[in-house]
Amino acid sequence: MYKLYPLWGSPIRMILLVLAGLAVVAFAFFTLAVLLPIALVAGIALHFYVRHRLRKAQRQTPRQPQRSAQGEVIEVEYTVIERR
Repeated sequence: MYKLYPLWGSPIRMILLVLAGLAVVAFAFFTLAVLLPIALVAGIALHFYVRHRLRKAQRQTPRQPQRSAQGEVIEVEYTVIERR
């Protein structure tokens, strides 16, 4: 393995540091310019979709009780047992 000439060590490190900095800046720009607007649009769309579904559910008539295979209503009684 050969040793780099001392004059080239520092410029190569500086170039690598600048390239790493540019990569971070490019990633930050991509995140702010592309992903953030997509996330905002998706959040607004989700808000309106949920609001629409809630209003639609409030307008619906109450559901009828479920019926068994014979067409009869299934009635169930519950017993609450208190334990101390």
